[in-house]
Amino acid sequence: MTPADTLPLVSVAYHRLFRVHPRYRWWRPLVALAIMLGFWLATQIVIAVVLLLIEFSIGGADAARSFTTRLAKDPLDPSHPAVLALTLVSLAVLLPAMMVAVRLAGLGPIGQLSSVAFRIRWRWLARCLLPLAALAVLTVGVQAVGIPGVMSGYFVVRHGAFVPNMAEIGHPTVSATTTIVAIVMVIVLVPLQAAAEEYMFRGFVQQTVGSWVRNPIVAFVASTVCFGAAHVPNGYDPIAILDVASFGFVAALLTWRTGGLEAGILAHALNNVGIFVLQAPGWSKINPNDGHESVLQLGITVVTLFVYAFLVEISARRAGLIRRRPGREAPRLRHRAPSWVAAGADPADWGQIQQNDAGGPLSTGSMVEQSGVGGAL
Repeated sequence: MTPADTLPLVSVAYHRLFRVHPRYRWWRPLVALAIMLGFWLATQIVIAVVLLLIEFSIGGADAARSFTTRLAKDPLDPSHPAVLALTLVSLAVLLPAMMVAVRLAGLGPIGQLSSVAFRIRWRWLARCLLPLAALAVLTVGVQAVGIPGVMSGYFVVRHGAFVPNMAEIGHPTVSATTTIVAIVMVIVLVPLQAAAEEYMFRGFVQQTVGSWVRNPIVAFVASTVCFGAAHVPNGYDPIAILDVASFGFVAALLTWRTGGLEAGILAHALNNVGIFVLQAPGWSKINPNDGHESVLQLGITVVTLFVYAFLVEISARRAGLIRRRPGREAPRLRHRAPSWVAAGADPADWGQIQQNDAGGPLSTGSMVEQSGVGGAL
């Protein structure tokens, strides 16, 4: 019997999952970060060179120069599919980079970044689609049609049909073919990009900080600050950064409350897909590089996000979602078992806990926290 086997079986929150591995040491997340950044930087070079060669082979030196110029000017330009593809793919590769890094650094199975079930809980993700529909109406709908008398949108209703609001957004500057290509690319790649950012900030960062500090608020704040800081190079003003940070905080809260990334991934993907699709035609009066945002827009974001979080919480309670995982913390943290730990629970090891399709373990220890109530570990 190893020292880890002598520790009590407890209920572990998502942000503390790194501590369940018996080989955990405080420096292992830093090793994982170094591996991840090395892998990511290497892939950036490869992806950029490949796309640059494709541009050169199609349009020669002028096309290659135009590609590099547009990339430097606006890496998220939806009117130039190659530039947008490079940016989205370069962010999406963070996903495999993190999984490989966590595994190589000895932090446990790669699936632990997904949820307390060590995988994406597909049935729970499907349940989140109903709250997501409400979020779509409140966010994408407001951006598309605006609020009468308060703010204008991309479209107006005329003769019973939605038509572009030319007075506010101008005319399209991108051909129909390029617009369609960009929209298809957005639908395919943006969910991967959004998932990669969730795995990075709400997954890796939150579990790293959570492995050092027990209080989940510290992990929330750390992941939120990192997420907001990562968007500063986009040229956002302070209000826009607060908008981004508010999403990051709510997504972090949802990750902790649901024990996984599913709800945050859906909301992130919806938001980004909506923005890119609306901007794909390259409207003449819309500047994608304008990082200005009004207090009203920030307020709408905060309200709609908390409505979404409330609906997700209700859905989780009705589904009886298992939000935590039975396990033992690393041997260096020894303490008495809390009174709510199930007596006689079977040992929980990486490969010994069966999983049900709702996302939680079936062992006796899993019944400890089905309600999601209890102290964070």
